[in-house]
Amino acid sequence: MIMIKHATLLVSTYLILRWQISDAFDAPGGSSKSFAEDESVELYVDKMTSTMLPFPIEYYSLPFCRPPKFSIPRADIGQFLAGERISRSIYKIHMNRDLYCEQLCISDLGRRENEYLKIPPSRVAQSIRKEYHHNWIVDTLPAASKMQDQRSNPTKYYGGFPIGFVDPSDGLSYVHNHVNIELQYHIVDADVDSDNQKFRIVGFTIQPFSINHDFESIMDENYDGSTDIIAQIKDPIISCNPHLNKTHTEFNMLSQGTAQLSFGPVLFTYDVIWSNNEDSQWASRWNVYLNINDVHHISDRWLSISNAVVLAFILSAAIAALLVRILHHDFACYSSVPTEEETPDNITGWKVLYAMYSVRQVTHCSFLSAVDLEFKF
Repeated sequence: MIMIKHATLLVSTYLILRWQISDAFDAPGGSSKSFAEDESVELYVDKMTSTMLPFPIEYYSLPFCRPPKFSIPRADIGQFLAGERISRSIYKIHMNRDLYCEQLCISDLGRRENEYLKIPPSRVAQSIRKEYHHNWIVDTLPAASKMQDQRSNPTKYYGGFPIGFVDPSDGLSYVHNHVNIELQYHIVDADVDSDNQKFRIVGFTIQPFSINHDFESIMDENYDGSTDIIAQIKDPIISCNPHLNKTHTEFNMLSQGTAQLSFGPVLFTYDVIWSNNEDSQWASRWNVYLNINDVHHISDRWLSISNAVVLAFILSAAIAALLVRILHHDFACYSSVPTEEETPDNITGWKVLYAMYSVRQVTHCSFLSAVDLEFKF
């Protein structure tokens, strides 16, 4: 009966693993996915990680824009073991459709920092000071951030992108409330007519900005959600001005002092930029992640590695102690002399085999003769 239970457990575990692996996010080099023109492309958010601390935090534990019905997509066994916590987002992305300064939501980030009054910063400000990063996913590709300073520093690429930054001049924290979502694609079959063409995503980068939108919310009791405009920006930058030609946000549009502090009501906006890249193939789209400047230095991961080693040692010691206790009990039971109260019905373990047969000495044995067993039934 015990063996049957163990076999059933193993089969059930195998089926669950097969189901999780076969119907979840693809691993690098897995099956490709093609999108039609203007087809919806999902953007997922993962847990936020820090370059200073080994402890991740849930994405929606901070007051970022979240969907009205919170849902978590099914992850595969690799993502489960890695501790990834992937959730859906409310970013609206469609294949090969550019968006310009789209308004996402208005979120209250909490109280203002004040060192003189000794008021503790909000959770967003604390996360910025602890260098936590966003980790987004599109078509199983993690986001690589494109960072460029307003002082014309060269562009660099990193894994993920920071929530914000701390200005060394005033010591205050600023939040990245605007992002340029840059997606690259290539055409699957160029010979097909434009109405039936399919596209594959081969690149995903994020360029974050901190823009102090001076806005007034228009979401009152009469707002019916028929438009994506949720606020009226009083002094918009060029890319957010609806009366000018549509253009994407760039750093040269920002002036000094326009960064958004990490407190109070904040308007979150985003651009979506699509570009055709026929030189990059779908099978090699992960190559860019081998050469990016990783912000998570290996020295910051030693605490996480040591925690995993200590946890594995404690679990191994607990299992070993349990097995030694069980084996010691079984050996003591099997080596004991049967009493009158032990009947064949309540004898378990090796004593059952001992009671089933006895070895009888063979009078005429040869080299190839088998041992004659006399079974007792």
